[in-house]
Amino acid sequence: MGIPLKELRKSRGITQAVLSKALNISPSTVGMWEQGRREPDYDNLKRIATYFGVSTDILLGFTNKRPLTAEQIKLLKTYDSLDLDGQYLLNNFIESLHKFHARKEVKAVQKNNGNGCTNVINVESNNPATFR
Repeated sequence: MGIPLKELRKSRGITQAVLSKALNISPSTVGMWEQGRREPDYDNLKRIATYFGVSTDILLGFTNKRPLTAEQIKLLKTYDSLDLDGQYLLNNFIESLHKFHARKEVKAVQKNNGNGCTNVINVESNNPATFR
C-alpha cells in the first residue's frame, strides 16, 4: 500500500481491533497489512477507503496527498458550522496569526544577542508583540 495503513489508522486515533471489527476481518490481518506481509484484496481496499473516507489512489500510492488527521477534520467541521461572517472572521484571524508569527521569527533572528534568548516579549509595553 502506498500510504502505510498504520499511519492512516493512527492519524484517526483508532486501534487495530477497532479497524478489524469495522472491516469484519481479524486483527491479525490488519497487523499483516500494516507490516507489509500481506496486501488487502480489491474488496477490502474499497472498504478501507470507505471507512477512512479516502480514495483508493491514496491507499495505492498514486497520490502523495495525506489524509486529514482527526484534529484537522474537527477544525474543518467547526469552520463549516460557522456562517459566512464567522468564516470570514476566522480566515482573517488565521491570516493575522501567520503574519504575526512570521514577524516574530524575523525579529527573533534580528534580536538574537547570542545568549540563547531569541524572542523575549517586553511585558512593560502596551503592545504584547513588542520585542526588546
